[in-house]
Amino acid sequence: MFSSRFLHGNIIILDWIKITMNANTITVPLTDNGVLKVSGTDAKKFLQGQLTCNMDEITTKESRLAAHCNREGRIISLFYLAYFQEAYYCVMPFSMIALTLAAFKKYAVFYNVSLTDVSEHFSVVGYVSEKAPAINNGFIIKIPSKNRYLYISDTISHHPTNHLSINSWRLLDIANGIPTIYPEISAVFLPHEINLIQLNAISFDKGCYTGQEIIARMHYRGKLKKQLYHAHIICHAIIPIPGFHVYQQKDRAILLAGMIVNACPQEKDNYYTLIVLNDIDADNCELLLKNDQTICFFHDITLVSSTA
Repeated sequence: MFSSRFLHGNIIILDWIKITMNANTITVPLTDNGVLKVSGTDAKKFLQGQLTCNMDEITTKESRLAAHCNREGRIISLFYLAYFQEAYYCVMPFSMIALTLAAFKKYAVFYNVSLTDVSEHFSVVGYVSEKAPAINNGFIIKIPSKNRYLYISDTISHHPTNHLSINSWRLLDIANGIPTIYPEISAVFLPHEINLIQLNAISFDKGCYTGQEIIARMHYRGKLKKQLYHAHIICHAIIPIPGFHVYQQKDRAILLAGMIVNACPQEKDNYYTLIVLNDIDADNCELLLKNDQTICFFHDITLVSSTA
């Protein structure tokens, strides 16, 4: 769900919302995305024991956001998972491919499964459209955001010329509370802390998978000590990136308060972010980034409760 506080005064984001609510076809070439192929007779069984989603729900017509976690339940990688031509495809930032491969390979030796980086053979294009785009070759993933799709193609396709930038797409992800995991924040967050339950990326009925015991315990018996927020920040001397610490100014002390999950520039020195905060009163404290020379304060801090 979009936050009115988060969006107040943000003309570019508001225009994007109007586009997605009344979408003609608009495309965003996502050239920073890669594709990992998982194939073999044990591919489904292997992924069922590794991922947070239920593999029985992954078909040629249904895709999911899925997380791969470590034994402590922390997210190693997060990606869109689809089934196409007798194989499974994981779509994620290209910078996450090698890390995900290494994590998968620790368990793949016990299965008849093949893991292949096929990023050079596939293009990933974001679509904003009222209907899923017609495809000639490849597959479509519906993402958890109104009127938005991914089109993954293994041929060079001619897409509509009304392109928008990758930053525009990332701003929409942030506005919809959809996080992206990068190497800087791999194995840092629990699924609950970045709202993966609300994004339908976690199954509590599928049985065991790596990290399942910790994740289930948090869901049924735990108390959530960290939550996901939208926030705005203007920084002249600091470029906010995933993994940067967020601090709380309290009286004369500066205390650790959380971490940046994602940050995307709208204009020069003007960023919109997803941040995970510790159990603090975010409405009644000052949050900031800092280095040795500079302090930048966050504004319009809003709890992410659900998606659009």
